[in-house]
Amino acid sequence: MQWKPGDAAFTAIKNAYLSNGTVALAALTEPHDATESKAEGPVGNWSITNFSRNEPLEEAITVSVTAKLAKFDSWYAAT
Repeated sequence: MQWKPGDAAFTAIKNAYLSNGTVALAALTEPHDATESKAEGPVGNWSITNFSRNEPLEEAITVSVTAKLAKFDSWYAAT
């Protein structure tokens, strides 16, 4: 993901990593708000096990994130 201080999603994921906590996420196959979306995937609390900053010379600063499902809540399927 892009390194975006001030972005709510970025901050939540960073804080979960730094505090050894979890963050509520849905790992979907496509955006759920897309027209005629057929998105599906697990929803739950995720532990962030990796949060590594990447600084390529000519590109945007990014962060490599690894999330591991800590508590499964449900399976989302667009209707």
